[in-house]
Amino acid sequence: MNKRIGYGKLPPTAFFEEVFFDVNRPYSLRYKTLPEKDIALAHYATTFELFVSIKAIGSFFLDGQVIPLSDKHAIVVPAYTIHSVSLEPSDGEVFVLQLSFEALKPYVDIEKLLYSGRRRIIPMELPEMLIPFILDKFQQLIKHDDDILICINMILNILGTIIQPQFFDDIKIEYDDSRYSEDIQKVINWTMTHFRKPIALDDVANYIGYTKSYFCTWFKNNTGMSYIQYVNAMKINYSCEVLIETSSITSASESVGFENISYFIQLFKKIKGYTPKQYLRKIGK
Repeated sequence: MNKRIGYGKLPPTAFFEEVFFDVNRPYSLRYKTLPEKDIALAHYATTFELFVSIKAIGSFFLDGQVIPLSDKHAIVVPAYTIHSVSLEPSDGEVFVLQLSFEALKPYVDIEKLLYSGRRRIIPMELPEMLIPFILDKFQQLIKHDDDILICINMILNILGTIIQPQFFDDIKIEYDDSRYSEDIQKVINWTMTHFRKPIALDDVANYIGYTKSYFCTWFKNNTGMSYIQYVNAMKINYSCEVLIETSSITSASESVGFENISYFIQLFKKIKGYTPKQYLRKIGK
């Protein structure tokens, strides 16, 4: 199977999600089921993303707005838009299409087309009526993965549908350039530098210039989770990398600042759905 198509989870590991594309791989399409909890912490990328969920249960956080997920959803994430997702175990399915306008230029200049048509791609949830069409194009991308020209045509069909002005009245997310994206970036970058040690709420609130009470409310409104939940999820995600490298639960716990291994194991199970030892067995360690 070509590297343009992927299966299973591949969550971002940093606030800036660095994805590499080229002329032979100007896009990627990933499909996953949800037998266990699935969290992608707040992040952004230089690529366009289209998230489609079927019967998934959870929440999608798009540039400060919350989209509850339950039945069928299609969400557009333009480049440089902060977003995160939290999914509960279910029989749901998720497709994530990512594409690079720069890598697409040898085939078609999307940005030039948008500019000439005086249109732009904005963060939004698409009308449900478009989902069958999008899913059909996704299946065509999988079926014709060995023929890049057919696939580029499918990509253009998807983009052409998304930017049709007649659908804009049904958009459930109103784009607001005044959101606090810059402050969120500052907080998350600061957190990535400090998360391996204990973090006090007063410290991060003082860093951004907010009172602790206001900071807690503001952060949850913009990311969909409390700051403590965010930090704990970041710690556990990093500890997984240490587990893979060392197979040592003690090393993984200490690497993210937990001296109490029992608490680390409890938190790991709460976030991942299984203990560190079960995780090691799951990945064949």
